[in-house]
Amino acid sequence: EIRDGGVIFLFASDGVDALSVIDGNSDIDMVLCDINMPRMDGLSLLEKLQQAEGQQLSTVIVSAYGDMANIRTAMNRGAFDFITKPIDFADLETTIAKTLKHREVLHEAHRRQALAER
Repeated sequence: EIRDGGVIFLFASDGVDALSVIDGNSDIDMVLCDINMPRMDGLSLLEKLQQAEGQQLSTVIVSAYGDMANIRTAMNRGAFDFITKPIDFADLETTIAKTLKHREVLHEAHRRQALAER
């Protein structure tokens, strides 16, 4: 899918950089981030994304398996899903596909609502 252009990845070194990348790219649907990052961790990034007006992103959090308290905090702050380390790439692929399908459904619902309101 990457080679075919079906999925495009943008990269950031930490939460602060991620906010900048997201601000500069309005067509991002999904964020995949680790809880542990320098300068701004994943939980803080998730909180900033939830506070952003008009920001409609699905966030998948990556964390160590034993970090269930932070995973629960992430889910309570609006994370769409989570993946545990070490990353199982088949699980990652399934999670990305499920998340992007969810985004497609939301986009279609918004499109139909806007059409109905017109």
